[in-house]
Amino acid sequence: MDLKTNKVTDFAPQVDDSLVRAITVAPDGSAVAIGGSFTSVGGSSEGYGIAVLEKDGSLRQTNISSVIRNAGPDSGIMSLKSDSRGLYGTGYSQEGAFEGMFRASWTTGDIDLMADCHGDTYDVLPTNDVIYIASHTHDCSNIGGFADRSNEGVYHHAVGFSSTATGTVGSNTASGYSDYQGQPAPTQYNGFLPGFQIGDYSGLSQAVWTVEGNSQYLVYGGEFIAVNGTKQQGIVRFSMSGGDVNAARPGDVNGNNNGNGDNNGNDNGNDNGNDNGNGNNGDDDNGKDKDKKKNKKKQDDWDNQDGWDQDDRENNQGGGWWWW
Repeated sequence: MDLKTNKVTDFAPQVDDSLVRAITVAPDGSAVAIGGSFTSVGGSSEGYGIAVLEKDGSLRQTNISSVIRNAGPDSGIMSLKSDSRGLYGTGYSQEGAFEGMFRASWTTGDIDLMADCHGDTYDVLPTNDVIYIASHTHDCSNIGGFADRSNEGVYHHAVGFSSTATGTVGSNTASGYSDYQGQPAPTQYNGFLPGFQIGDYSGLSQAVWTVEGNSQYLVYGGEFIAVNGTKQQGIVRFSMSGGDVNAARPGDVNGNNNGNGDNNGNDNGNDNGNDNGNGNNGDDDNGKDKDKKKNKKKQDDWDNQDGWDQDDRENNQGGGWWWW
């Protein structure tokens, strides 16, 4: 639809064999990407589950589908996002194709970042420093992250990665999965692994389906019924800066969780759990300047936030209701 003329344009690519699940536009408006479980675009198998289209709807010749081959009844691309660094996508598969998150060049389709983490991945949110996914990831060992514990019922539904490559994907050793050895890989951050209790609305034993955010908040939506052990249905927000995400929660003057989504009023490393982020136990204004500097540091590096230390897994529970 041309927004200036309110008329339908001639953009109508022929997409064959199954559906389109996601669409996004290049930041400069020069191209459109589509993802799903289709097996060809315009009669070409180069449009296999993902395709970059020119403004007239014709297929742009890129290398992306030579690496990411998710299409047909058992595989596909669930989400696409875009920023100045490239085209982001997430994949699912029941036949050993790609699972995880990737970023590719709009121009060439070359992969410049791949989180080869086993477990269907449903959505992605790129930010300045961290890329977040919504998934049921269970094995990031191919990129040096957490090992597979799915046999214990351990899945990670919200995971964060560095926005730049810090290494390469290792050789896959898990049975039934494709090997993406040598692709540029990010760091998987252990400091952000909140625990979700799965819901039963869809009957698919899932927790999160989507992730969005801005400079202040990170928001996950889905069918979960608890986060980090506290009842929280379907939608939850986390602070991007380590601030007091729940200070204004109706009916709870002590609500302060420093952005870990647990809604318990716990102090998570602060001196007092009900100081509302002032660092002075709520008694007076002393210490506010110091706390402002501390919060500025938190904004610079989320991994140094109180309670979000990358090496500290105490904020997440293993087994049972919620997992780390």
